[in-house]
Amino acid sequence: MNRLGVLEENEPTLLKSRIPFCGHLLGMLKWQVGYFQMLSSKVPSYPAFTLRIFSSRIYVICDPSLIQAAYRNTKTFDFGSFVVESSQRAFNIGEQGMKIIRGETSPDYDPNGPFLNGNDGDSFLNENHRIMVESLSPGTGLSELNRGVLEKVAASLNVINGDGEAFGLYRWIRDVLTLATADALYGPQSPLNTDHSLINCLW
Repeated sequence: MNRLGVLEENEPTLLKSRIPFCGHLLGMLKWQVGYFQMLSSKVPSYPAFTLRIFSSRIYVICDPSLIQAAYRNTKTFDFGSFVVESSQRAFNIGEQGMKIIRGETSPDYDPNGPFLNGNDGDSFLNENHRIMVESLSPGTGLSELNRGVLEKVAASLNVINGDGEAFGLYRWIRDVLTLATADALYGPQSPLNTDHSLINCLW
């Protein structure tokens, strides 16, 4: 952005807010992640757009092909710091827990070194990412995980009958898929199975 409110040619279209400078910030504080979905629904033809907050800007990517391209461009996008910061806010992780995730509790952690350098670069976050990649890659592990999710979804569908109470389709799909996925990942002792109110905390 070369001057206030003017974008470079290679930047996505600017989406202005009713309140200059801080309108989008207020929207994010009120609606959180849902705010981006609200904006996207207003401009469905935009593959991406820019939000300006004071002198900073946020790029919101809506097109799936652009999202995949962004994920592949690891030299430009720093997803490690994003995941760490968003996880802390999403799950209300305390400072001691964040030190473990960042690898700062490791004896060889260097506060002046690169991000997530604790445990010789094998921080909790990096190790967790490695395990997820191995487990979710095409193969037996992923097939078993998918089968577990589908079995739980099927069980939820089988108990539906004409005498049941009315419910919102989105809310039902959200809850069923969340519980099924959590059960497949963590087993029957998943915290979500014992306390369904935790679903709202995730969403």
